[in-house]
Amino acid sequence: MKFLLSLLVIAASAADKILVLYDNPRVKISHGDTLAPLAELGNELVFKQADDASLELTRYGVNLYKGLIVLAPSVDEFGGKINSATITEFVDNGGNVFIAAGKTVGDEIRQTAAEIGVELDEAGTQVIDHGRVNAIEDSGDHTAFTVEPNQFIPAEIITGKISEAMTFEGIGMKLDAANKLVFPIAWAAPTAYSWYPNEPISEYPMALGKNIVLVAGLQARNNARVVIAGSLKMFKTSETAKNILLWAMKCRGVLRESNVKHNLVGETKSPEFYTIMEDAHYELTVEELVKGQWEPFQGNYMFLDFHRLDPFVRTRLQNKKGVFSVDFKLPDVYGVFQFRTNYKRLGYTEIANHVQVSVRPLRHNQYERFISNAYPYYFSAFSMMAGVVLMSFVVLYHSDEKKKTE
Repeated sequence: MKFLLSLLVIAASAADKILVLYDNPRVKISHGDTLAPLAELGNELVFKQADDASLELTRYGVNLYKGLIVLAPSVDEFGGKINSATITEFVDNGGNVFIAAGKTVGDEIRQTAAEIGVELDEAGTQVIDHGRVNAIEDSGDHTAFTVEPNQFIPAEIITGKISEAMTFEGIGMKLDAANKLVFPIAWAAPTAYSWYPNEPISEYPMALGKNIVLVAGLQARNNARVVIAGSLKMFKTSETAKNILLWAMKCRGVLRESNVKHNLVGETKSPEFYTIMEDAHYELTVEELVKGQWEPFQGNYMFLDFHRLDPFVRTRLQNKKGVFSVDFKLPDVYGVFQFRTNYKRLGYTEIANHVQVSVRPLRHNQYERFISNAYPYYFSAFSMMAGVVLMSFVVLYHSDEKKKTE
């Protein structure tokens, strides 16, 4: 009992705590504006050195933090009990991770990125763009360049509304095509390439142009999120950087469902079973986390499947102030069915709700007394009965007159 209580205490204390790891204490000042919205939404930011010997992410299989932010691109080994394996376990338990790389990238960050399907270019390489150089930030090797709004994924729930360019200086990335969950958030311009600065190109680079990923994101099947950025400088001060960090820490694009109901039309209580061809009603409430408050979800195009091996009915749910509902007729097929609502949209947490019900055939006294399609059979039956009666009458009462003989 005490062990269970300790697990509950750990889980409750981790609900709003975010661990921020750094290798340079000045990061707390240089990136303070980007981290500030997290604190404003009620999250407790715990700052620690990346090589702190007391570091740990999980205890007894329970996450100690809601999220992990790594602003230590050059660290080779994390302190304490943190490594690529524990970070992966942290994500498997539902934790969220944001990692910012830079000109130099440590082995642990490379390994962690590889675990989610992101390949960082070789040590010493940087993304170079001669066509979009930021003359103020660049040191002469054209590794500091601007990233325009059209180089970001068209999903405002992740990036917000982008109104200005951002400066990138760091390493390029490439995504594993076999991992369908990882996606690019920002990519390079067609004029960019990844290579060693101030060295001639002697072989084909890892990637060119738009194939170079600058910021990568992943939303796991358990709705945990991971964002890996190739540049720490890119996340200094901008609204886009703040929004991406908020999304990574699951402060944006979070949905939850509640009040799932199903019943016959005109009733309020869910029946023990349904009968074929009845009119059913289904509804659920969906809310979105907006600036720390739960509000009715304003999205559309949520569908309901009435499913038995395959969907027998697929219909769109109508949204009325966050309450999604629909009335529909059950199919003329009996068996074990499920009400299924699967909502998957880029940038939002997934809604997957399954409710199992039984559908029975009509009882013997529920069928129609006279079916119109059977009228020919009714006629043939009654005509045969009439024929039998007529034939019986003829046989019984008809007799041939015999000629009288002398």
